[in-house]
Amino acid sequence: MEKSVFVKKPPCIIRHPQHYTENKGENTMTIAILAHDSRKELALQFCTAYSAILSKNVVIATGTTGRMLAQTTGLPVHCYLSGKLGGVQQITSRVACDEVDLVLFFRDPLKVDASSLNEQNLLRLCDMHGVPIATNIATAEVLLRGLDQGDLDYRRAQTIAKKMLDDGLISVAEFNKLTAINRETFSPLFAEIMPKIP
Repeated sequence: MEKSVFVKKPPCIIRHPQHYTENKGENTMTIAILAHDSRKELALQFCTAYSAILSKNVVIATGTTGRMLAQTTGLPVHCYLSGKLGGVQQITSRVACDEVDLVLFFRDPLKVDASSLNEQNLLRLCDMHGVPIATNIATAEVLLRGLDQGDLDYRRAQTIAKKMLDDGLISVAEFNKLTAINRETFSPLFAEIMPKIP
């Protein structure tokens, strides 16, 4: 009797944001990946090339992109709804709650439709919350290489300090001191031009 070959598909877990609990540790970042239909193949090739960096972090994505990404790269991907069914809004809400550290959005610059407003909202919230966002492959490469080299460690340090503040482990004054130290340590060139901390 012939043995059947069973190929296990990588997990693509669909969870609502408040049920999102996986944490690979304090040194990981949450990376959101979105792609327009005409850019999905490019996104898959890019993520395959950078799967070693992505595997060290938590990856979330809109539905179709996430399923394709999990299947192609073998990475565990937390999938939300398809972009057209509200997935962009779900990821945008994660950005608004400071639960996303980096966004890779493979956009088709010639695409204009009803979902463009949702995408503009994502870009606006990334700007408001200081979340690095790449909208093309060149910027995505710079961000992931920077992440791998420690260029985004300031964001990690601030995330840890914010969690300590939220958990009541430190006071607002201590949080502000940590923020000032983080600015001087991780981005001394920008520390002078960043808004002053009370």
